[in-house]
Formats: sequence, C-alpha cells, structure tokens
Amino acid sequence: MDQIEKKRRFRSVRIGTLIAIAVIMLAVIMVLFYAPPEGETNNVRGDAEITPTVGITNLTETLKINHTFQYKDIDITVSQAMIATKFSDDKNRAGKYTIRVMVQTQNKGQEIMGVDYASLAHLVLPDGKVIGTKRVSVKPLEMPNQPQTGYFDFPVDTQVSLSSLSLRFDTATTVPFGK
Repeated sequence: MDQIEKKRRFRSVRIGTLIAIAVIMLAVIMVLFYAPPEGETNNVRGDAEITPTVGITNLTETLKINHTFQYKDIDITVSQAMIATKFSDDKNRAGKYTIRVMVQTQNKGQEIMGVDYASLAHLVLPDGKVIGTKRVSVKPLEMPNQPQTGYFDFPVDTQVSLSSLSLRFDTATTVPFGK
C-alpha cells in the first residue's frame, strides 16, 4: 500500500511539473505574438517613437512662404516649399520630382475636426494644370488646440520654379508661392 501511494505522489509531482512547463511555454508564445513592437508608445516602458532624419536627394530649390489662412476653425500655415528628386521617407515615387509643401495646422475650435487634406490640397502649375497630392503627413483629425506639423507632397515630371506655383486649398483659398 505504501508503494502505491509513492507512485501516486510521484505522478502528481510529474503532472504538476508538466503543467507548469506548459503554462510557461504558453506565456512565452503569447508575449512573442501579442507584445507591442519595440519603439512604439504603447509598450510597457512608454518609449516615444523615434522620428528618423529625412534625407533629400538633389534638392534644387527651397522657398520660404509663411502664409496663414483659415479653413473652418483650423489655422493652416504654409511655411515653405522644396523641390527635389527624392525624399527618403517617400516610398512610392510618382514623378521625376517631388514638391514638398511644409505646413503647420492648429484647431482653434473646441471640438475635434476631421479634415481630408488629401482631397482639399492641390498644386497649381504655371500653365494652370492642377496636381493632387501623392502623400500627406498631416493627420486628418485635428484635436482642439493641438498643433501639427507636416507636409503635402506633389509629383511633377519637370523641374519648375517654386515661385511660379501656388497651393489651392478647397475651392476658395489660393496661396501663391511667389511674392
């Protein structure tokens, strides 16, 4: 009888060990699949995402604009424009050149505003041709009193003088780049 009791005790210790190993393996697998990737702000340590420095290839012209206009309750400042053959953060090239228009936005109202910048912003070339954006880095949700900085990218096939261009925003606002 004593020997049967020892076997039962040995089996229960062995089963308990196997269950513990299975639980640990399950926890490791869940961490590997469901833990946030390193560098995201929703991770355990709260690390802020590091924004890499943008490399610019063949920057041919830069123009300071500093023109502010209002769309609904949002102040939009067009600060500068650049033309280059490539920006390192632009993965999908559309033209031989990219015109990047730097903007700052701030919602002056008290409610969250949604703005579809991609469909509202257009570049007007000297010949009157209108080009839509290929990439917009400004988030479409504007939080109250929270400034944003970003850009609108426009593809062009030929090098143009930035001072001959203008930014058309919706149908009512045009910001000329030249003086």
